[in-house]
Amino acid sequence: MNGSGELDATLGELARHPSRGSGAIDKAVMADLAARGLNQAQIAEFFGVSGAAVSKMRKRLAVAVDRDVATTRAEGKTLGRPRGVLGKSRLDGREAEIKAMLAKRVSKASLARILDVSPPTLSRFITSRKIAL
Repeated sequence: MNGSGELDATLGELARHPSRGSGAIDKAVMADLAARGLNQAQIAEFFGVSGAAVSKMRKRLAVAVDRDVATTRAEGKTLGRPRGVLGKSRLDGREAEIKAMLAKRVSKASLARILDVSPPTLSRFITSRKIAL
């Protein structure tokens, strides 16, 4: 980003944010700027602070996030996206056939050709459906 106009276009509604040039770093705004792809120097310029101040704030935020994650885990809560239900597959309903062919020692590559699916698709299906070999 070379010019002020180009930076303003990237910033969008943040271009008029009260913390711009204030000398005070707003944590939420800093995270938003980083998500928009601004580097440390550009974020420092936005707030009117030094790059070292931005670096220090980023480190503080990382420590706070690590602490919050540890607290959440200690409370027994699950983090991240919950596991979903198994998706539909072209192989649904053919588990017995697949298990029988594997028992006859048909290779997975050959079995994939027979079933008209790719070998990785067959392997994922076998793993996700817990089909014993």
